[in-house]
Amino acid sequence: MINALSLVLGIITDPLFIAGIFLCALVLHKAFHRDEKLAVLAGFLGAVLLVAGVTTAASKGVFQVPRPCAGTPSCPADYAFPSGHAAISFAFFSFLFFLNGRWKSSEIILLFPFMIALSRVMQGVHTVVDVTAGAVLGTAIGFALYKLHEGRFLGGRGSSAAGRRRRRA
Repeated sequence: MINALSLVLGIITDPLFIAGIFLCALVLHKAFHRDEKLAVLAGFLGAVLLVAGVTTAASKGVFQVPRPCAGTPSCPADYAFPSGHAAISFAFFSFLFFLNGRWKSSEIILLFPFMIALSRVMQGVHTVVDVTAGAVLGTAIGFALYKLHEGRFLGGRGSSAAGRRRRRA
């Protein structure tokens, strides 16, 4: 139980995770004073980060795959599989990708999580398998929460470009 708690704390204290939560909190603060749809979107972005972080921490506790850099001084203390950085970044950016709905102009959004995943392999703290599993997990979380977001706005209240196109058709 203590190992699982330390894994969760490791994910939620990660700078990427904290920055995302902080960004969502700022957007939420502004949105509550202006636009309900923006506030809901910011809440979903925060949920994406939270679900990806907790799911990754739980998965690391289940699989307990050691890092390729284990035993070196600069190696993180938690497990490697799946990559938390890859899962969290793919969850966040895939949610935005699906929300955008303009497939041809939104591929650039997916460059960021690929660069994050590649950097983890280049740093030697993950294998390609670790970051691939994180990417698949994160994309699934981003897609699932996107679908939940779309369901929230059914009946003419949708906020995404894809939702607006469906209603026009």
